[in-house]
Amino acid sequence: MRTILISTKIKKDKYRNSNCILENNWINYFSKKNIKLMPINYKLFRKRDLDHLKPIGIILAGGNDLSSIIKNKENILREKNDRFLLNYGLKKKLPVLGVCYGFQFIAKKYKSKLFKVKGHVRKYHNLNFKNYKLNINSFHNYGIYKLPKNFDILAKCNDKTIELAECKKKKILCCMFHPERHNKTQKLVNKIILKHFKIS
Repeated sequence: MRTILISTKIKKDKYRNSNCILENNWINYFSKKNIKLMPINYKLFRKRDLDHLKPIGIILAGGNDLSSIIKNKENILREKNDRFLLNYGLKKKLPVLGVCYGFQFIAKKYKSKLFKVKGHVRKYHNLNFKNYKLNINSFHNYGIYKLPKNFDILAKCNDKTIELAECKKKKILCCMFHPERHNKTQKLVNKIILKHFKIS
């Protein structure tokens, strides 16, 4: 069984404990392809520990806000986790997938700006992707209009915010929608994601 490393949402519960949370949707999404997801916390793993897992890719999953938007303990810890994972993935030249918050985190790393957007929470959007039509979910409050030149913009929403982009040189794919949740064109979404990780 092959392994993909994934970051988790960090949320405070009613007892004020910070919990690492991985949506069960992610487990279901990859288990059908015999892929094991390994949640990573930078305090528990060193880089050589990750080497032993022989990962085929990295996912920076959704959840949380960037600390530049809402500065709290959970968002700061989440960014430390994602920075650790992203740096590892880039150094090892592994495919990296950034989803929603993960996309925002990557965009911020490469000096892109985030903007408050409307009509992107619990909505579906139609996108043009190459010669196909995508209908995807939306669960975010902040969008991205520009990325560095080394990123190819693959799909935009009607309000010109970027929904899908890639940096082939660094093996990074970013999507503002959630592939692990329901999309009306789920088969095409799956094809895009699985191709990025070279999963047949």
